[in-house]
Amino acid sequence: MKILVLGNGSLSVANQEKYICNALSVNNEVTLISNPPNKLLEWEEVKLNFKNHIIPYQEYNYDVLNTDIEEHNFDVCLGLDQSVCAFVADYKSRHHTKSYCMFLDFPVHCVSGQDLINYNFSYAQRYYYWLQCSLDLDGLIFNNTVAIEEYYKRYKRIAHLVFYPVISQYFIDSFDSEPTKDYVVGCHRLIGYKGTDYTLKALRKLHIPYKHIFVSGDKAHMDIIEGLTKELSSKVEYYKCLNDKEKMFMLYNSKFVSYPQITEWIGGMSVIEGWSVGTPGVCFDYPVLRELYGDCVLYAKPHSVIELRWAMEQLWNDKDLNQDLAANGYKRYKELFTLEKMAENFMRVFND
Repeated sequence: MKILVLGNGSLSVANQEKYICNALSVNNEVTLISNPPNKLLEWEEVKLNFKNHIIPYQEYNYDVLNTDIEEHNFDVCLGLDQSVCAFVADYKSRHHTKSYCMFLDFPVHCVSGQDLINYNFSYAQRYYYWLQCSLDLDGLIFNNTVAIEEYYKRYKRIAHLVFYPVISQYFIDSFDSEPTKDYVVGCHRLIGYKGTDYTLKALRKLHIPYKHIFVSGDKAHMDIIEGLTKELSSKVEYYKCLNDKEKMFMLYNSKFVSYPQITEWIGGMSVIEGWSVGTPGVCFDYPVLRELYGDCVLYAKPHSVIELRWAMEQLWNDKDLNQDLAANGYKRYKELFTLEKMAENFMRVFND
């Protein structure tokens, strides 16, 4: 099958699009069109098994694309991210190619107007425009059923489910030292709904070392985090913009991953990344996360510092529980969250 992939390199901070296209190209002919990547992290260049066209961000339109692509005889056009949905719809209208777009989330907390703290009017405008563009496609793809249900409520259309993979999935075999398992790790942006403040509050009575990996943060929330950090007697360290290998090695050596997001939103790839190197996780209990994690993490009641502290204490002190969850998580990762599985699921959608 000849597949045209439209990506947004400015959102692909660690070569995600290229890894996915490599996986799709095993049994297909793939062409990726994207703007230059936003290189927040240091990563090794990916050996490409497909055609790759990079165009300037300000010229990301199909008058330019028509000059970059010699022939338009693709079987499928796939958008990787909601921000390119308009371009996918435009391509379909011009070339009548079977077309899909993968939306990486349905951020109800940002776009519905019901969450007054996290509502973002500017993003809501863009997001609903992208949703309108999706109605012209052959199908929309989400990575969780909560998003599929939200889409159906608004448009009475059934979207497809394809889980997003662990991109840094090949590191467990490269770590030959025994993991230290002597700290807890968090790996997400320092913003309010990611819940890092709940992890720090839970650590007040636990005296467990904590390391946090992040690429960006909200200034006001980071001030809160700084204040909470100063109150702790245990050692807390922050690491900004680690490369893939450094991040995965830190996950490999951690006792468990703490991911206490406080809203019904798809996220938490750090827990699944932890599984891929034999590390379990703990999170708050939301349906969207239960779909991702199944029974392979410890759950705490949302917004409950006491329950989160209890779950963290169990994973820190109970070696058998920790190892059981790690083993179950690794099995679930291999079954659902590899690049190969994502490519297989995309092809199932295309051939449906």
